[in-house]
Amino acid sequence: MSNERKTEQLTRKIFKSLGYYDDKNVIVEEQISDNPIIQKLLKSASKKGSGMGKPEFIVQLLSTDVLLVIECKAKTSNHKSAALDKFAEYAVDGAILYGKYLSKEFHVISVGVSGESEETLRISNYLWIKESFSPIELKIEKICSKQEYLSIIKGTNEKKEYDIKSIKKNTKAIHKTLREAIKITDELKPIIISAILLALSEKSFADSYNTATTPKSLLNLMLTSIRNKLESIESMPEEKVKIMMRNFQGLESINKLSSNKKDDKDFLNIIEKVKTEIWPFINTEHSFDYIGEFYKEFLSYTDGNKKGLGIVLTPNHITDLFCELANIGVNDRIIDPCCGTGGFLISAMNSMLSKTDDPQIQRRIRRDQLIGIESESKMFTLAAANMIIRGDGKSNLYNASCFDKEIFAKVKSTHKPTIAFMNPPYSQTDDGGSELDFVLNMLNLLEPGGLGLAIIPINCVCSLLDKEVEKREKILEKHTLLGVMSMPTTLFYPVGTVTAIVIFEAHRPHNSQIKSWFGYCRDDGFVVSRNSGRIDRNKKWEEKKALWVNSFRNREEIKDFSILKAVTAKDEWCAEAYLQPDYSQINEKKFQRAVEEYFVYKALYSSRFEEIGEEDAEA
Repeated sequence: MSNERKTEQLTRKIFKSLGYYDDKNVIVEEQISDNPIIQKLLKSASKKGSGMGKPEFIVQLLSTDVLLVIECKAKTSNHKSAALDKFAEYAVDGAILYGKYLSKEFHVISVGVSGESEETLRISNYLWIKESFSPIELKIEKICSKQEYLSIIKGTNEKKEYDIKSIKKNTKAIHKTLREAIKITDELKPIIISAILLALSEKSFADSYNTATTPKSLLNLMLTSIRNKLESIESMPEEKVKIMMRNFQGLESINKLSSNKKDDKDFLNIIEKVKTEIWPFINTEHSFDYIGEFYKEFLSYTDGNKKGLGIVLTPNHITDLFCELANIGVNDRIIDPCCGTGGFLISAMNSMLSKTDDPQIQRRIRRDQLIGIESESKMFTLAAANMIIRGDGKSNLYNASCFDKEIFAKVKSTHKPTIAFMNPPYSQTDDGGSELDFVLNMLNLLEPGGLGLAIIPINCVCSLLDKEVEKREKILEKHTLLGVMSMPTTLFYPVGTVTAIVIFEAHRPHNSQIKSWFGYCRDDGFVVSRNSGRIDRNKKWEEKKALWVNSFRNREEIKDFSILKAVTAKDEWCAEAYLQPDYSQINEKKFQRAVEEYFVYKALYSSRFEEIGEEDAEA
């Protein structure tokens, strides 16, 4: 006769061998939890459809938002059903049901265990990310240690997406408080966030900031902690410390931050929000640009400035795409000549760090192999803070124009970059040149044979106006065009900029007889959400990215997607110009959609058309 108690005893034995019962930061409970939140969530989670849910085991990993819920069955034939919907009869089904209820507040590992002996024991693991609609099957057939489970959760794309969603949500709330309570100027909003994050990285500040009695004393404590942090960093140039501190000290001009009112807690509340809602997500293994996300949020409330400044910050999945297209190795030296908040450098750093476990190589990557140039001092401060929080990279950041001859010579001779990533300022013609001038400058910085990738407005590669053709000719005189990717029209939503990624090999003159690769990458799987911006709701990005990267690397021609074509500077550099449309696939629905997209495009770029003027329009 089968005995479920044997299965439960085997499970206890596994927990004991893995140290769960001996760990003071773990609570193992059976049937009912003392945690009121868990009690509330399981109140109506009965496997039979009504009443209290009572899992065999509930394991709380304290100081995290992770739970394990385990359901046991004696017979292995009752391990799991085909549809996972027979909750009372099967171990996995029941565990998944409990996980669904608990995932409203926790990340849950649902574990189904069946069998009455160690030899016959079957174990399956499913992961419910907090607030998710469905579980993820983990290909793990054992009960793991606490650290193994935490590493597994952290490494999933779903967990990263949850983190980013949470950061965006919290960013909006913090920005609202800054705007309404502190009344801080637009240019200082990202500065105060980067200052708080830097200060919180100092343990002494994190432990004592709530002892400050007034906003002024709190600000002084924060600035002192930041200075101590910067001055303690090995090889941190004094001039960079001065630039950063000068920008941080600009916060002293904000009345609410210089107040001596003891009952004014608004500044303290902001720090608390950043510490509890943003800081827990920050770690050196995550490629998300936190400060950049704040900056984008602040720009959305800055009347007109974002367009006038040409500021278009690169989406996180595109900075990661650059790393894969370039096939970064641990010995590469990466430069971003217009680094903004450092998004490309953060992605490059994490890509390289993920490819080695050698601490010496990792230290070298952070210290020597990430180079950034940023002309705007406040943006430079954000980038430097971003890199410092992640454990280095700051000493090779330059507050200068990438067109500065002295800086150009120093970077080229000292750092010898092998790969360049760039999203240059858009429509900037009065402080160094157009986007193609930035591309040429970027490529000239590279070592011979280096790869240069830039995301630029698509008119730069498609326009047949003399001025654009001449700029493309200058590039091709020295550098080879390897490929161009036409990007989604809403990539930079809500900013209306249609772009393309250009990929070059540096210091090898372009041979117009050799074919370049062109990809029609208009669909990255992301959809526009009113509250969340562009999101990968249907989980299509990984598949799309693999197609794009493999097709480019292998120089594949794929129907309706990619083509090889020999081009000169006088040709259009985009897949649309060469792919042959399949008219047999056109129907009324597709035609209607194309017309709708045209009107959306025209609405987005009507101001651009007006700026072209009569002379260009006639051309």
